[in-house]
Amino acid sequence: MAVKENNEPIMARAQNEAENSSEISPLTADTRPVTSNLNLEGIARTSEENIENTTYGTVAVRPVNQTPGNNFILLGIFCCLAFVQNSVFVEWNPIANSALAAFGPEWSPSTLAWQINLATITSPIIQWPVWIAIQKYDLSRTIRWGAVFPIFVSATISYIPLAISNVDNFTYKWLTYSAYIFTGITGVVFFSSITRFSRVWFPQDQRATSTGLLCTFANLGGLLPAIVGPIIVTEPDKKWLEENQNGKNIIKHQIQSYLLIYFVLTCLLLSVYLLYFPRDTD
Repeated sequence: MAVKENNEPIMARAQNEAENSSEISPLTADTRPVTSNLNLEGIARTSEENIENTTYGTVAVRPVNQTPGNNFILLGIFCCLAFVQNSVFVEWNPIANSALAAFGPEWSPSTLAWQINLATITSPIIQWPVWIAIQKYDLSRTIRWGAVFPIFVSATISYIPLAISNVDNFTYKWLTYSAYIFTGITGVVFFSSITRFSRVWFPQDQRATSTGLLCTFANLGGLLPAIVGPIIVTEPDKKWLEENQNGKNIIKHQIQSYLLIYFVLTCLLLSVYLLYFPRDTD
C-alpha cells in the first residue's frame, strides 16, 4: 500500500510533463518556416527592378546602345528640338511691326494673334492621339515623324513661298496659318514625350536633370528670334517708308533671309533624327 501511495504522485507529475512537452515540441519548433529580413529585401529589390524595366506593364524598355554617354548625346539632340520648336513658335513676335508694314493691309495685328491661336488650338485636338502613339509606337519613331518632321514642314511653308515666288500677301497669310498648325503639332508631341524619354534613357537619379534641361532649352528657344530678328529685319516707321519707295520689298527680302535661318535649322535637325536616334525598345 505504501508503494502505491508513493507512485501515484510520481505518475501524475510525469503525465503533466508529457502533456506540456507535447504542446511545443522540438520538432515543431525546428520545422517552422523562417523568413529573414535579407529574403524580404531581395524580393522587394527584384520587384522594383521588374517594375523599372517595364513600360505600361507589358513592354520591356531598356536602352539598346550601352555606349558610355550615349544617353547624353540623345539628350543634346532632344534639347535642340526643344530649342528650335520654341524659336519657330515665336519667330514673328520680334518682327511684328516689320511684318505688318511689309504685308499690310492684308496683315493686321489679328493675323499674328491667330498664328499663335492656331498652334494652341491644335493641342486639345490631337493630344489624345499623341498619347496613344507614344504608348503604342517606338519613341524614336514618334519624335522623328510627330515632332521633327512637322516643325520642318512649318519652316518650309513659311520660307519657300517668299524665296521662289512673288506670293501675294493674302495667300501668304493663310500659308503661315497652316505652318503654325504644324508648329502646334510639334509642341504637343515634344512636351508629351519628355517624361518617357527621361525614363527610357536615364537612370532614376538622373531623370530630374534630363527633364529640367529639356524644359530649360524649350524656354531658351525664344532668345534666337529676339536677338536675330531685330538685327536682320529693319524696324520701319512712317518716315522711313516715305523715304524708301521700295521699302516694303526691302523688308520682305529681310524677312526672307530671317526665315531662312529656321529653314536651315529644321533641315539639319531632321537630318540628324533620320541618321541617328536609336530605338528604345527591343
